[in-house]
Amino acid sequence: MRWCTKDRNPVLKFALIAIASLGTPPAAVVHPGHGKPGDGFSLFHYLTEPVHLLGVVALVLVAVLATAFLWRRARTAAMRAMQ
Repeated sequence: MRWCTKDRNPVLKFALIAIASLGTPPAAVVHPGHGKPGDGFSLFHYLTEPVHLLGVVALVLVAVLATAFLWRRARTAAMRAMQ
């Protein structure tokens, strides 16, 4: 795969792998809690069930890494422009 070579962005590779792995857990489809009246699809359910919480944590991690990468790139470009 050409986009996975060393000269490509490692943050992009990590983000693609993280996104691909978020769609694969079959345990998220079938676990206790879904179908209960009132609580099965509430925000509380998605923030307290470990299966869902793992996906939320992974999504936040990808967002933080992407923000840090973009921040660093913008800061480097600004420093170069000042010189």
